[in-house]
Amino acid sequence: MLIPVLSALDPGEFFTFPPTDVSSRWFREFLANRSWRSSTLLTFSIAIMTAAVSSVVGGLAGIAFARVHSRMRPIFYPLLVGPLIVPVIILAVSFYGVALEYGLVGNLFAFVVANALLSAPLVALLVSGVALRMDSRIELASLSCGAGRLRTLAFVTVPMVAPSALAGGALAFLLVLDEVQMSIFLVAPDRTPLAVKMFLAAFQGTTPIVTAASSFLLVSAVVIIGVVTLVRNRLAARGTTMAVPGLEEQG
Repeated sequence: MLIPVLSALDPGEFFTFPPTDVSSRWFREFLANRSWRSSTLLTFSIAIMTAAVSSVVGGLAGIAFARVHSRMRPIFYPLLVGPLIVPVIILAVSFYGVALEYGLVGNLFAFVVANALLSAPLVALLVSGVALRMDSRIELASLSCGAGRLRTLAFVTVPMVAPSALAGGALAFLLVLDEVQMSIFLVAPDRTPLAVKMFLAAFQGTTPIVTAASSFLLVSAVVIIGVVTLVRNRLAARGTTMAVPGLEEQG
């Protein structure tokens, strides 16, 4: 993982490892280049929205899967993991046809939906695993106190699976950073995600600015993992003591 970072420190015009000198030249050029900055901003916009959508959609799907009758789960399971089984290139070509038909090529919404299609099933699997291990008596106790299904879902079930949903959202965020197969079909002028731009630049044999971009993504991934780990641990600690507001007195 350190090879791109060390290579980016070499001021030469070509990819060099180990570096013959130390310079911040390519990092400065990466930050000063409007095209690279635009791709980076687009990528992080897609990643943030994809993480949010995947956490909500995948989390609710995971809860729903865990709550259906055990005899029905084998029927719903293929639907849950379908996007993970089908080769990504097939999904990409199919989604491109839909995006082209509705004029969504280069649209931020299309990028988010395409990436969420790949990451939401992962979140659903993580959340369903936790929801299946939950003690159903906790939810039954909330219902017996008059909380109602929606209130029980919001204040009992969701807080208990939230750490897993958050971890899944972080995974979705990280997957967007290097996603190429879906995004390359949706690019438009000035609407090119960073991973696709890096792929095209490396394919064309351009300057080592690609290594600077790689280093930026690597550092971003490490920071995201660290932050999410801390938040997830705090949510897990809180989830064990959360109660349904308004029902404490009834207990």
